[in-house]
Amino acid sequence: MIRCRNGFAGWVRWAAPALASGVVSAVLVAAPAVPVERVAGPGPERYPEKAAVLFELTRFVEWPPADPAAPDSPFVVGVLGDEPFSEEIRRAMAGRKVRGRSIRTRSFRNLDEFDPCSILVVGRDKARLLPVVLDFLAGTKGVLTVGETADFAELGGGVRLVELPDRIGFEINRDAARHAELRLSAQLLRLAERLLPEPDGRTRP
Repeated sequence: MIRCRNGFAGWVRWAAPALASGVVSAVLVAAPAVPVERVAGPGPERYPEKAAVLFELTRFVEWPPADPAAPDSPFVVGVLGDEPFSEEIRRAMAGRKVRGRSIRTRSFRNLDEFDPCSILVVGRDKARLLPVVLDFLAGTKGVLTVGETADFAELGGGVRLVELPDRIGFEINRDAARHAELRLSAQLLRLAERLLPEPDGRTRP
């Protein structure tokens, strides 16, 4: 079942322009679930909204502690492929912090260029490589994978950004987060459009 949160919808409509102006301090509040239809497919014109949601997600995820030898090291957001989205994320994250750590955005054309990061966004142009990416990251702790394609979460990605008519929603694969030793707030889980695995232990389209 795809679920909609009206409170989150209003937040997203406000957050995207507010993020650009540097005044985001949104508080996510759950609202009653109502049915909603998906749009046909992703569009680059909504990258600012997606980047805004990506930043807000960092407020509700707890990563493993930073290296004690480098407690002030940057919080790195990596983007594999999809240069336009990478640039939008870079603009959205500029000057912001995650739990006191400055944010650095890195772009990777392929996995050979990969450097450690806390979030890895898998661009649509690299989506076919998701099984390879997940195999590459197997055993790596503290990396939240994010993507946009329809089966991203079902194939083992952590968070899928979902285009809906009135906002950008998200799906969460709880097993992927657990394997990466990430703690997701109960509030974030309530706001998800969909949680995987499903209650019966299976995943469904």
